[in-house]
Amino acid sequence: MRLPCAVRRLAREEVALHKAVAEAETQLARTVNYTLLTPRESARRRRERGSFVARILAGPLIPLLGAPDGA
Repeated sequence: MRLPCAVRRLAREEVALHKAVAEAETQLARTVNYTLLTPRESARRRRERGSFVARILAGPLIPLLGAPDGA
């Protein structure tokens, strides 16, 4: 059974994310903690006042892949 194209694309993007995080960990000589969210969950957490995601996004960001605004 073949996976749908969108699922294969997301799997490739997740692998790229894991590689980028591993590279950042090596360069920083420390663990990088991250949470992978669906676009829907990300939007929900951004809207929640005082949520961890909202507080983090209010501060400085270091993008590992892509643009911080999701573009």
